[in-house]
Amino acid sequence: MLDPPLGSPSGNVFRVERKRGPVWYAKYRLADGRQVQRKIGPAWTGRGRPAAGFVTKRLAEEWLGETLAEARRGTLPGAVRTGATFEDAVAEWLRYVEHDRDCKPSTLTHYRSTVDARLRQEFAGMPVEDITTRQIEAWRARLGQAREKPIGNRTRNNAVSILHGILERARLRGRP
Repeated sequence: MLDPPLGSPSGNVFRVERKRGPVWYAKYRLADGRQVQRKIGPAWTGRGRPAAGFVTKRLAEEWLGETLAEARRGTLPGAVRTGATFEDAVAEWLRYVEHDRDCKPSTLTHYRSTVDARLRQEFAGMPVEDITTRQIEAWRARLGQAREKPIGNRTRNNAVSILHGILERARLRGRP
């Protein structure tokens, strides 16, 4: 098989044996080089038409084909560059936890102080799509070595958890 042209989305489907039965997965690479692996659904191993909720190899390949077509069109959720900055994502997340999640005022105060003291100094002004795992890991390591008194694991993990909430909210919304 020939390699796809550089920058062209490509992928494959594969079956994994799990405790609860076989499952179809898709693994694909987006035009920007990111790799994605998604669970498609439980594999149908019987004869005939699959039962509701089960996936055959052909259905898994069709799902992958549709996903790659969306990626080529630029309409695949998560693959679309929104142009949103970290500040936009923080504002949306704080709005979400305050109004939709109805967090207590003390919790909101904690979230805001963590964002101001630990997150904004590192990620302010960055596009959300440009924040990488490597940057997050390096930032977390620097938190433990900061100042005259290093920050403990609990505080670092709490800041990472808040960062995860911000980035996950941005991802689910498709835009902050």
